[in-house]
Amino acid sequence: MDRIQAHALKEKYYGSSEFLKAELGSQPLAIWRSIWAAKGLLLKGSSWQVGNGKSILVWNVAWFPGDRPYIISLPRVNKVIFLAELIDEQSGKWKKSVVSTTFSEQEFRRILSIPLVQYDLSDRLRWCHEKFREYTVCNGYRLLLRGFLGTENDLYNDIGPKKQIFYKQLWQTNVI
Repeated sequence: MDRIQAHALKEKYYGSSEFLKAELGSQPLAIWRSIWAAKGLLLKGSSWQVGNGKSILVWNVAWFPGDRPYIISLPRVNKVIFLAELIDEQSGKWKKSVVSTTFSEQEFRRILSIPLVQYDLSDRLRWCHEKFREYTVCNGYRLLLRGFLGTENDLYNDIGPKKQIFYKQLWQTNVI
């Protein structure tokens, strides 16, 4: 897909919004239906990298750093909605008193270990399953082979050696 096609899809399906908030729409093109369907995979395999915290919801969204997305789903004990509410805008540091009254001790320590930048940097979605933190079709497919997140404990299913060999051969195949 080239830039002109991508721009046309953006204008038609999510205009001034962002891709992750896009709806399928009525009578979508087949290409948009395919792209939109992949959104779930992107969300399952990604987490937010904290910048200013203004676009990250605290609850039910993956934003803890790590190799796998981690979602906080504890009962909400206060009215904190966005991560920015946990960050002191003047000092660029975590508001320890708010964090400690909102989260468990373990999560409190983990949150305070997340480095914050001293300037207003936007939050960024990053892929969790590769060392370069960028999504490719290949590593998205690898996540699908392992099994989607979403089980009770969010554990991955290991793929067996036969599937690993098949998978390796599949991605080495020249199709052109």
